[in-house]
Amino acid sequence: MPGLLLQDLWRFSFFAVKRGDKSLLNDLVWALIMFPLLIMMLRRDDPDLFHIILTWGGAATIAGLFGVVQARVLPSLTSPRARLTEHRDLTPSYAGEMVTGSVSGQLVFFGIGAVASLAAVGAHRSAFVIFGPIRVLYQGLSLMGVSEAVRMVGKSTARLRHAAIRTSLVLASLAGAFGLFLGLMPNQWGVALLGTVWAAVDPLILPFTIGAIGLGMTMPVFIGMRAIQAAKRSFRTKLTVSSVEVVAAVVGASIGGAVGAAWAARPMVLLGSGLWWKRFGAELKRLRDSEPGSDGEVWISV
Repeated sequence: MPGLLLQDLWRFSFFAVKRGDKSLLNDLVWALIMFPLLIMMLRRDDPDLFHIILTWGGAATIAGLFGVVQARVLPSLTSPRARLTEHRDLTPSYAGEMVTGSVSGQLVFFGIGAVASLAAVGAHRSAFVIFGPIRVLYQGLSLMGVSEAVRMVGKSTARLRHAAIRTSLVLASLAGAFGLFLGLMPNQWGVALLGTVWAAVDPLILPFTIGAIGLGMTMPVFIGMRAIQAAKRSFRTKLTVSSVEVVAAVVGASIGGAVGAAWAARPMVLLGSGLWWKRFGAELKRLRDSEPGSDGEVWISV
């Protein structure tokens, strides 16, 4: 785990100083070490989960140490306390936000399993997997997005708002196109991807596409809220939206299994994006009202 965290730290750090090439190289080092070893293990008659996880973390540790060489900087072991103290107004909210996202996702699966069946859980999880490329795109954007958004808001909030609108439209369009592709692709392709589970996943494609569009519209706002340090409002929004999604998924699963859970919960993501945008707009207005610049926009020192 320490090695994984160190490698993740370098990824964010390199993006923050506009050296995405170093971040890419560091990830490539991790992948070039990890995947050959994993393939060797999986070809064994009795692949060992312990050693598979150790390979995953061990390769990340090597990549993390390579990051030290790339940056020519040693991580400080004494500064975290000062850093946490400096940002004590942000840390609890951001920690709560991340815990909320993780716990709510697990509660959805536990809830579906409790009121429906394990087969419904499997179908729901498989639908998440098949939308993996879109989620990877969103996660990649979040890696570089915060540092870029901070640079934008350092000039004006209008630039951040316009970038968020443009990005949300692009991401929503890509998610819709990907969902359309999944919905129209030949049935045998789905069977090749997921085997017999495809029959249960196929009816979930449309509601999950709606959810992916909603998440694409939310992601730029999520990044923007971080850039303007609206930690408390971001946490409250995440808690509200996630709670509604969990309740909707469980109620939907009790009525219609995996299909009911998908149609009840995934559109909530799209509706939740409206709440995210409303609160993002309120934060930008608060900034403009509190520190107006010469052109009516707030200029933030970063």
